[in-house]
Amino acid sequence: MSFSEFTILSTDKIETRFATSLAKGLSANVALSYLTKYGYNILDSNKVSWLDILLRQFKSAFVYLLIAASAISFILGERLDATLILLFIVINAVLGFYQEFKSEQTVKLLNDFVHPKVKVIRDGVETVILSKELVVGDLVLLETGDIIPADVRFVYEHNITIDESVLTGESVQVKKVSDVLDKEIADLYEAKNIGFTGTTIVSGSAKGVIIATAKQTEIGKISKLTNETSRESGFEKQLNKFSKFILYLIIGTLAVVFTAHLLIGRGSVSMVELMIFSIALAVGVVPEALPLVTTFSLSRGAINLTKKKVIVKRLSAIEDLGSIEILCSDKTGTLT
Repeated sequence: MSFSEFTILSTDKIETRFATSLAKGLSANVALSYLTKYGYNILDSNKVSWLDILLRQFKSAFVYLLIAASAISFILGERLDATLILLFIVINAVLGFYQEFKSEQTVKLLNDFVHPKVKVIRDGVETVILSKELVVGDLVLLETGDIIPADVRFVYEHNITIDESVLTGESVQVKKVSDVLDKEIADLYEAKNIGFTGTTIVSGSAKGVIIATAKQTEIGKISKLTNETSRESGFEKQLNKFSKFILYLIIGTLAVVFTAHLLIGRGSVSMVELMIFSIALAVGVVPEALPLVTTFSLSRGAINLTKKKVIVKRLSAIEDLGSIEILCSDKTGTLT
C-alpha cells in the first residue's frame, strides 16, 4: 500500500480501515491476527549463507582460467603444476571465505544485540513492545529522540519536527501536522502528516497510527531494491578485464606459433607435438599466484580496518575504498 492515500484519509476512516481506535488502540487479538498475516516489522536484509560466500570465491574469470590451466596441465602429464595451481585456488578461496564469513557473522552478532522498543496503546493500556512486533493499526506514542519504527499517519502532534535526511537527503527539519491534507500527496517531502521509518524526531511529541510495516514501508522498498541490485566492484571489473587480456594473449600466442610453424618449420615438428608445446606455453603465461596475492593483500587491509572498528563484508570493496582520491559529501553527511 502507498502512503499517499492516507494523506487525505480522515481519522474515522483510518479507525475503520484497521479496526483500531484512537483512544484504545488495537485489541490484543486483532494485533495477533495482523502479526500472523503480515509478519514481523523487520526489513529483510540480504541474507548470505556460508555456501553462498564459499561459491562467491570462485566467481571470477581469472579463477576459471586457472582451473582450465590446471586441467590442461593434468592432461599433459604435468601433475605437479596442476596440483600447485589447484592449491593456489584452494588457498585463495579459503582465505577469502574466512574473512568474509567472519564479517557476516560479526554483522549478525551486532544485529542480535539491537532490540529497539516503542510505546504503543493496546486495549486502552500504554505498554512498551519490541518494534518488530508492531502491526498496521497500532497506535504508537512518539517523542523527541525517537526513531520512527514504521510508517505512521499522525493523528495528534505537539510541535513535532522530524529529520528526514535519511530519505530525502535534506537536512532541514520538517514540521509535521495531524490534519487531513487538501490533496493526495505522492512525494515524500510533501507528506506533512506522515512519519516515515528511520526518520528521527528532533523535537515535540506525537501520536500516530501505523500504516505500513517492514518491506511495505518506503525505506523497505528502497532496501528491497538495494538487495535485488547486483553489484560488481571496480576491483572485480579490472580483474575480469585482466583475465580477458590474458586469454587474448594466449590466443594470440597460439596463433603466432602455429603461423610460424606453417610458414617456416613445416615438417620439422608433428602437429601433435606443436599443439602440446603451444598449450604448455599458454599455461605458462597464466600467473597462478595472482589471486592468492591479491586476496592476501585485501585480507590484511580488512584486518587493519577491523582494528579501526570497520566491518568489511566484501574483500573487493577494500580496493575500491583504497582507490578513492576525493571523498565528497553533502550537507547531511551523505556520501556522494
